[in-house]
Order: sequence, then C-alpha cells, then structure tokens
Amino acid sequence: MIDASFKDYSAITRNFLLVIAERSRTTMIDQIVDAYAEFANLTANVATVEVSTARPLDADERERVQRVMGEKLKKMIKLNEHVNPDLIGGMVLVHNDTMWDSSLRRKLDDAIKTMEIKTHLVKWTE
Repeated sequence: MIDASFKDYSAITRNFLLVIAERSRTTMIDQIVDAYAEFANLTANVATVEVSTARPLDADERERVQRVMGEKLKKMIKLNEHVNPDLIGGMVLVHNDTMWDSSLRRKLDDAIKTMEIKTHLVKWTE
C-alpha cells in the first residue's frame, strides 16, 4: 500500500515509511514530522514565533513583527498567528521558552495587583 500510495515520491521516502510501518511506529508520524520541521528550520536559520493578538494582524504589523523579531533573534521569522480577544490589545510573542507579553490584559492585571498591594499598606481609621 505504501509503495502504491507514494510511488511518485523518492525511494528514500518510501523506504523510510516502510521501516516505520514495519516497526509499528506509524503512531509517531506526527512527532517525526515535527522533529524534521524543527531540524529543517534550524538548518535554514528560521525561527518560529507564536504571536497572539486581540485581532488579526494586518500586513504592515505582520512585517514589523517579523523584522523586529528577526533582528532580535538574528534569524528569518515564521509567524504562527493566533487571535485571542481576551488580550484586549497589544500582543504576546513566544519563541521556544521565552515570552514577551505586551498585552493590555497583562498591563491591567499588573496594575490591579499593584493597587491591591498598596491598599494593604494603608491603615484604615474611622
């Protein structure tokens, strides 16, 4: 079935798939594809950045994020965009284990925490 389905692919690819099937590793195809994509990006000097915004980015914003992150990471940038209305505004960028959160939601949450801390310091009298 693999030979027939992948007849237009290279012999290396067909043999690779046959070995995976023979060794009952077909459930690992997703992991193998992800690992290969990561290796290919590393080789091509491409970094994947997850970007979450309250609304879809327009073309200018997308280009600016790619340029700024490209300069910061010294790589070509591939964006995976997500829309999260809970952010209210701004954006959250994630690359590997680093997050840059400039969302309005985080700024509001930080302001609320600061106000809560300061109210505990005030001594209330009647």
